[in-house]
Amino acid sequence: MYQNIYTTLVEMLTDRNFDTSNLQDTSLINTKEHINFELKHKLTNQTLKVHYHDDGKIGINHLKCIMNNLNETKHVLIIHKDDLTSFAKQYILSNNEICFETYFPKELVNNITKHELVPKHVCLSHTEKIQFLADFKIKEINVPRILKSDPIARYYGCTRGTLMKIYRNDDNINSITYRIVV
Repeated sequence: MYQNIYTTLVEMLTDRNFDTSNLQDTSLINTKEHINFELKHKLTNQTLKVHYHDDGKIGINHLKCIMNNLNETKHVLIIHKDDLTSFAKQYILSNNEICFETYFPKELVNNITKHELVPKHVCLSHTEKIQFLADFKIKEINVPRILKSDPIARYYGCTRGTLMKIYRNDDNINSITYRIVV
């Protein structure tokens, strides 16, 4: 199970442009300790910390302990077996300094982007988004939406306002659609 989670995690972070070249071969992964690591983003050089937790619910004290070990990291991905306490959820939502992402292990066992029914998604840059809106002479409000909680938006780490380009192939008819994350 740890091997599947690790593989999906590496694929997800690679798709997000993190430098995963220094991570271990997936065939060597057999414990949860291998899923605790830090990576740098290739473009922004920002650090992401991945933390695996399976010792009960995550409370505010766990989050503060993780935060104390962050140094300059401003992005944390937590994989947890049990749910977060309501206070921990509130703390994550109210924290503007650090971006927290939380996943259950079962969400990372399979890579959802490799499913045959999921079309290819690409997150566009801010300049590409501005160009798209200008080309079609529309405002963000006129673009169809996708929720930030959608599994694909979570996979790519999309934030509100991110424009996604979706390549569909239905019955050998290729089409491109766009969605904005809300």
